Amino acid sequence: MTGVGKFLAIWNRSAKSSCPRCSSCPVEDHLHVPRCSAPTAAAEWSKSHLALQTWMQTWQTAPEIEAFLFEYLKTVRQPSLGVPTVRAWSRHPHLFQNAISSQAMLGALYLLQIKCNNRLYKSSKLP
Repeated sequence: MTGVGKFLAIWNRSAKSSCPRCSSCPVEDHLHVPRCSAPTAAAEWSKSHLALQTWMQTWQTAPEIEAFLFEYLKTVRQPSLGVPTVRAWSRHPHLFQNAISSQAMLGALYLLQIKCNNRLYKSSKLP
């Protein structure tokens, strides 16, 4: 469980369960946090996105993994986009397709919680 409005109210740590950033969510839960439409939430998302991109480039993450992850992370804030597909230029399309399929079964929110699948991790170690 996380310290979101819903649980803070249950634990008597807050008088209200609504999102402190926006007025559109009466009961803030773990699903709302990455999708919050408040300007401060969008700014934090962009800042975190840039930090992850910098980290991935510093550690020379395979371009296919980087491209997929950033396409996939878009689905967190916009679930209607659906799971992205493997780029045709991938050097290892079969391995990436297996990794992407496995991650799709877990869901994008698990990716945010560092529960990415083992295949995606192994694919990131390819030459």
